[in-house]
Amino acid sequence: MRRVALLLFLLQVAIASRSSLGGVKTHPKWTADEETVPDHSRVQFSVHLPQTNLDKLEKLFWKVSDPKSRDFGRYRDMQELHDLTAPAPESFRKIERWLHSVQRAKIRRFDNHFSVELTARDASQLFQAPVRMWTHVDSGHRQARFYGDITVPTSVREHIHLVSGGLMRFHNAKRSLKRTPPRPHAEPIDYPYYRGYNSTLAALRRAYNITMNSTTTGQVIQVIYEFGDYYTPSDLRSFYRANNINSTLLPIARGTNCISKGCDTTESNLDVQYMMGTAANTKTYFLNFDPSVFMLEALQDTLSFTRYQPTVISMSWGGVEYVECPNEDLCQYDLQSDLDYANATDVLLMKFGVAGTSVVVSSGDNGALNFLDTSGNCPLDNQYFCPGYDYACDDVFSSCQQVLVTFNGTTVSYPNSYTSGFLDPSLVDVISSDNQACNVSYVSIEGRTTVLTGICTCDQLIYNDYLLNGTLYQIRPYTFNSSNGSPFEPGWPASSPYLTSVGGTILLDATTEIFASYDTGSIIAGGGGFSKMYPQPSYQKDFVQQWMNGRNTTFTPLSSFNSSNRAYPDISLSAHAYPIYDGGSVGFVDGTSASAPLMGGILSLINDRLIALGYPTLGFINPLLYHIASDRPDIYRDITSGKNNWSSATVCQIGFDSAEGWDPVTGLGSPNVGLLTDYIIQLYQQTHTTKTTSAYSTLPIDTVTELTQSITFQRTTFTRVSPAPPPRTSPTETLVPTVPVSSSVSLTVSLLLFVTILLST
Repeated sequence: MRRVALLLFLLQVAIASRSSLGGVKTHPKWTADEETVPDHSRVQFSVHLPQTNLDKLEKLFWKVSDPKSRDFGRYRDMQELHDLTAPAPESFRKIERWLHSVQRAKIRRFDNHFSVELTARDASQLFQAPVRMWTHVDSGHRQARFYGDITVPTSVREHIHLVSGGLMRFHNAKRSLKRTPPRPHAEPIDYPYYRGYNSTLAALRRAYNITMNSTTTGQVIQVIYEFGDYYTPSDLRSFYRANNINSTLLPIARGTNCISKGCDTTESNLDVQYMMGTAANTKTYFLNFDPSVFMLEALQDTLSFTRYQPTVISMSWGGVEYVECPNEDLCQYDLQSDLDYANATDVLLMKFGVAGTSVVVSSGDNGALNFLDTSGNCPLDNQYFCPGYDYACDDVFSSCQQVLVTFNGTTVSYPNSYTSGFLDPSLVDVISSDNQACNVSYVSIEGRTTVLTGICTCDQLIYNDYLLNGTLYQIRPYTFNSSNGSPFEPGWPASSPYLTSVGGTILLDATTEIFASYDTGSIIAGGGGFSKMYPQPSYQKDFVQQWMNGRNTTFTPLSSFNSSNRAYPDISLSAHAYPIYDGGSVGFVDGTSASAPLMGGILSLINDRLIALGYPTLGFINPLLYHIASDRPDIYRDITSGKNNWSSATVCQIGFDSAEGWDPVTGLGSPNVGLLTDYIIQLYQQTHTTKTTSAYSTLPIDTVTELTQSITFQRTTFTRVSPAPPPRTSPTETLVPTVPVSSSVSLTVSLLLFVTILLST
């Protein structure tokens, strides 16, 4: 009997064996409802399988992108790349069987992943976690997501690289734009908005020597990504008329038209008007995705919408690259999923690059600090308060914006660290009580960064220890120590080495350009800096080293960033005073949201010239851009004025500054498009002696020449983009059979047979 009991116990353990995918119960910026969502609510997610041959894919990526390689511009069919990296058949079988342990799921199988739609009840059964509605504490955005630890059967865990979708990740992407003019604000210093040179299409063409204004081949396809934002056709027509653009072409819109639900239109109207205005008569796809997803899902679905390989993709949204948690017990949510998500996205970016697509993204609008409420560990300059003209600052002021708090062995900046959201909410009250003469309180600026307010300087405050609900909090004056967290928060995907990051400038006139920041007349500060997780690609090493050799070591201490990592932006364009039509009237906007689609339109014009001459498209352009900067630096306008230590909420005492050559403020500078186009055509004449009507090479993957560039980054998998380049009539997908097969039942049967054999011996 003991033997039987033991075997039955082992049987139960085996059946119940599950492995964790991470999860979240508490978050500094999100709160969960007490109740679960209704059982019948429909939810969606994707299961991404581990892919194979990613080393070969990366070699191809660098070869076809390197102007010094014999394989430069010899692109591949997207389906060929999916076949190259196809997951193991066993992974498909096991994941398919597990997904069918619930009977009401709609499951679609793609080359690298499964797309699943089912009820919240069935999702909870699959992952053994309840689904609750979460609310963002600042924006009020609501999102359905799992609550608590998310698990899967141990037998399938090794076959899952990532589960993506709103159920698994919080959406933290922000658009990179601000509408102007701001309300006058002068506490304590007012930097007036520069109105000397508006970025009209005509002005941009003069400043950047853009002599082409439309595409003619009909073979250029450009794509715009949005997330819960939509454009208005009437405003695009008004923009055409105002700029004398001879076109009636509207973008091919896919995704939900959310205007009736009250979604914003400013971002989308800016992107559409300036990308389609720069490269008029170009076939353009406007893809709007649900705000609960981001770039991974957008890339994997692109070809399902376009059916043809796009030549250029532009995106003006971004999030924080990676949040370093100062205390594992404090951060009860999974951070590894963000790394896995980035890995999966980068694999698709490489596939698009190998297939001949250029991807450009905005570098961000809050300087080196970027997402201001992450570590908070940047020494703030207390003579500046709320430079971004946020209305929340109208009636308050601060002479001491941050202090240090030590608790449970962890030291953080308070209250501007995201960690502050986990601390006892009465902490600010007891600090205020001891400093009544200073009128200490706090204010949330732009719904993201919280800083202390009051009339006393930091050396006038009273600092004490407080025991609150069993936790000892030690309050001390702020001093910068890099061990308390990175002072800068790089933006993602702008920090990815597999795409082109576009920074922002101000045109003072057609020939003079400076960095766009609050202290130079803008209402944004272009993003830039160094990644915390990507090593530096070889195409920029010499340029970064040159900047490092001449940097201001006091303003940019080496302990504040990793100089061996990917640096951005790559290039810059005007991000200031763009007139757009929105809601039937003209308004002005600032932001690298404008720089990115402008660059996208420029690339479409150059691609059109290349195609007309029988050459392949540009593809991933970074190695080419840096090669040109080395060979012909006169093609770029070197921007040597500006520093990116300003943000909309605060000003940091340290940051990055501009310099001759490349710098982490404006990258290589801004291009002379006419000279750039001529150089590229001459280069293609030398490297492509045989012209082709197809952008795709028939050279087998195994015969590519030796690798000339390299970057090492840990990644394991990615998704499928449905159809390959020209033309496919439908996504390459199959509906999984509807007969459910339960993995737990199969395991139970096997174990029962095993027990029977043992008992019979």
